[in-house]
Amino acid sequence: MKPDCVHCSRQLGLHSNSGANYSWQCESKCSERIDTGVPISSSIVPFQGYAVPTGELDISRVIRPLLPEHVNGVRVYMPQILHHFIECTWGACYNHLYLNCIAPYLDSPEVVDYVLRTPVVHLSADARRGSTGAMIYGELASSLRNVSCPEISDYLRRTFDDREQPRGDGAMPNTYQPSTRQERRSSPSGRRVKKTSGRKK
Repeated sequence: MKPDCVHCSRQLGLHSNSGANYSWQCESKCSERIDTGVPISSSIVPFQGYAVPTGELDISRVIRPLLPEHVNGVRVYMPQILHHFIECTWGACYNHLYLNCIAPYLDSPEVVDYVLRTPVVHLSADARRGSTGAMIYGELASSLRNVSCPEISDYLRRTFDDREQPRGDGAMPNTYQPSTRQERRSSPSGRRVKKTSGRKK
């Protein structure tokens, strides 16, 4: 399930045997790992048994309200969840995915930056490119700014509002540099998603 590697387009694999946190990386290791921020000491087995029974994430299982034991798994599989959210054209899935998963549990700027550097965000009149090469459009920016974790808003501000100038060689940095900020909000966003329910998946 997408996203794929931003360099070789191969499927990403989940890594839990090195580093402090679960991460995603392609088999060729040609791009940086996506750090999910979830310690490998946290079990995601209950979530995998529920929502990843065949090795592929079943989105229909995560658009419903989550059990507490599934939260760490949702955070680990957030690259796939966010990718699906961006490309989803079925209003009910889009809205419930945002309210039940993304608004309360998206808390890794590294995940957001990686997904926004994949082809899932298409060039359009409303799209703009940030300092890392990530791309975003108005409706998506509004949705991401309203998630519970303040570090996501910080990332969006630094990447798209306070754009860095190119380096001396004219190139932009290609990876997100995380903030040292530790603050977290405890309550999910109550924002209503303005997406028509008649769209088809």
